[in-house]
Amino acid sequence: SLDPSAVSGSSTASGEPESGVDSESESESADVFDPAADEAEEKQKYEGYQLVDDEIAAEYAKEAKDLMEKEKLYKNPDLTLPGLAKKLKLSANTLSYVLNGYCGQSFYNFVNSYRLEEVVSMMNDPKWDDKSVLELLLEAGFKSKSTFNPIFKKWTGKTPSEYRKEIQEKR
Repeated sequence: SLDPSAVSGSSTASGEPESGVDSESESESADVFDPAADEAEEKQKYEGYQLVDDEIAAEYAKEAKDLMEKEKLYKNPDLTLPGLAKKLKLSANTLSYVLNGYCGQSFYNFVNSYRLEEVVSMMNDPKWDDKSVLELLLEAGFKSKSTFNPIFKKWTGKTPSEYRKEIQEKR
């Protein structure tokens, strides 16, 4: 399973993408993947600041993860921080605090880690062999190859096509 802290991307000054989750800005690929720096930066963002009790925040983090896994909300390419917060009956600020402080990830990275894991899972399943990489990444909730490819390569060390070919050759 994918380590959710293994995906990183650019965001606005508030730590969130300007629209939806997978922003397609030119600068996005410049800092796509640095799990250690991302986790340290995201946790430091709220250092000395406590929006909610630790036990409550940990429960909110678990609820967010459970919801993403059960309802596969990451498949919605237009998923936003306020949209996920509403489903969890939390304010966007509280959810951002929980994701950054307790998951060590920005909202963008949190959602795209699930998307990336979904694509890798589909690549490993022969029933998806007739689908293009583009079809797989769109199915998982990414908006474009330009957003997906640098994230995928940083995580796997290979392009999506190279990775898929290796998997298929091993079968």
